[in-house]
Amino acid sequence: MPLQFSLWWKLLNPAYAIGLGLMFVAMIALLAYVPALRWPRERRTAYQRRIAFASELLVSVGIIGLVTFAARAKIDAELNQFEYDAQEARRQVNVALWDLTRVYCLRESTEHSEENRQILHEACCVAPDLMQKTDTSVEWFSGREELIRLSQVRAIDDGIARNLATAALAIQRMLAAQNELAYGRQKKKILEAEVSWPLIAFCAVLAGIGVALKWTRTALDLKRFPD
Repeated sequence: MPLQFSLWWKLLNPAYAIGLGLMFVAMIALLAYVPALRWPRERRTAYQRRIAFASELLVSVGIIGLVTFAARAKIDAELNQFEYDAQEARRQVNVALWDLTRVYCLRESTEHSEENRQILHEACCVAPDLMQKTDTSVEWFSGREELIRLSQVRAIDDGIARNLATAALAIQRMLAAQNELAYGRQKKKILEAEVSWPLIAFCAVLAGIGVALKWTRTALDLKRFPD
């Protein structure tokens, strides 16, 4: 069965929004224009001054939409940056874990002491497995803690400790970036839930009436009336 969209959903399409908006403005302008055609000059002139003032006030309400649009654009830009930071942090984790795996896990080394080989064995059980995990896996936390623990063993070589600590730090930065992204998305959802769409729709209607009054005043200025 095809999807059914209500009028409000269809207004997301600019074609529908423009059509409905112009129809509304034209109707209001016509209602304000026709009665003034039969009025004497003095009354019509005073009417034009009043609707000019009213139209400026009503159109100024449209600034609410502009401010909201600017705020939404700023929030979206921040979320895009958060997402980029999270993806870049994820890439750095993959690099650090691959370096650790490539140097210590792909071949058995005999140049390290028995204690260091045991540490590397434990690290090689963690690093390759983490590279297969999804970004939301809780095992990232336990993996980071395990790498930190191994890097702080008293008997470990400095070079191995640095590699383990680098991988753990990369994971920590990735988790922080992902947390910031998730936090930003949640804040946006909360703010969007608080948006009063009837108020925004009412402001749009007022701005539309203001535009219609501008049309009316311009039409009255252009029409030639008998003296």
